[in-house]
Amino acid sequence: MNKLFLFAIIAIGSMGFTTPAVAETETAASGNVQAEFSYQNQEWCLENAQLKISRDGKIVFNQSPSSDAGICRFTDLQVRNLDVNPEPEVILDVYTGGAHCCWVSLIYRYDAAQDTYTATEQFWGNAGYEFKDLNQDKMPEFWTRDDSFAYAFASYAGSSYPLQIWQYRNGKMVDVTRSYPQLIYNDAYQLWQRYTENEYPEVGRGALAAYLADKYMLGQSEDGWQRVRQAYQGNDRESFFSDLRKFLQQTGYIRNPGETAYYRLAEFEPTGLYNQCPQGTSLMTAGETDNYRFAICVGDSGQYYMGQSKRTGDSITVKHKQDDPENSFHRGDTVYRLQMDESDSANLYLEVYQNNQRLLREMAQKVYSSI
Repeated sequence: MNKLFLFAIIAIGSMGFTTPAVAETETAASGNVQAEFSYQNQEWCLENAQLKISRDGKIVFNQSPSSDAGICRFTDLQVRNLDVNPEPEVILDVYTGGAHCCWVSLIYRYDAAQDTYTATEQFWGNAGYEFKDLNQDKMPEFWTRDDSFAYAFASYAGSSYPLQIWQYRNGKMVDVTRSYPQLIYNDAYQLWQRYTENEYPEVGRGALAAYLADKYMLGQSEDGWQRVRQAYQGNDRESFFSDLRKFLQQTGYIRNPGETAYYRLAEFEPTGLYNQCPQGTSLMTAGETDNYRFAICVGDSGQYYMGQSKRTGDSITVKHKQDDPENSFHRGDTVYRLQMDESDSANLYLEVYQNNQRLLREMAQKVYSSI
């Protein structure tokens, strides 16, 4: 028999015995919400992917999920509450494929008005994430690394990545890393150890870049640059320092002067926290950071600080004491303080200390003042 003809018969026969892709289904539930993700695993990527979300047994969302980065592999499906809103979110974690990339979370939030779900996409790059309840409020934070540092100053294996912490609020992901200075300090220490214990130049550059990013988040940029300049003596040191400064500006670690937005009190209508000054005082200054609203009330009965958590809604009111420094308010072992940045007087920061240890330092995004 002609060999070419024989091979053709074998090929046709083999095609007839190809095993079809089997549909797989993953489910997760919390309370009255159930999610079901079905798909077929092909050799390279998923096919026929479909996400269904039901409430009390009624399907209110039934679509093929999409991502700007693409969806190639399923990794996890969860239904859990991510914010102060009691409604649980649906979290679909997928992988785009490739040697080192990339992890993506699609977070679905219930829209009661439309009786359906809308999605927020979070790109994690190579890092992925872990859920951790860092402030013990029973709402999880996303613990991850800044993947923009991959390949920036070293190969993938030689790169280091500064800490990132995210929270989900009202359908948006918010970077709250700077709210956890002790965790940033621990991360900076580990990155410095990696630099000192490694003999490869590119690994050193990668570690120092991530270390300096942590120092900027701690408000210790001058000390960070001094240590980095003393430590790194490579022939490319000046070009490395120049490229590093530009990179930290592009990635938001170096914040430009005047980034805090200032307004007169007349430009907004006082509501909520801003309309609760103690009797005998009136509002002098108000504003907000990533996590908090704050207000300073001044009058014949004294000066007061009022703060409110955006996540939990919890509020505090503290009266300024005679021995407290200016714009500092002492309550037990906790001190709340508003101050300008040491190196950039255009930005105002809210700081919280407990037993002389700084727990939080957040830049005010908006400040309203009667002056």
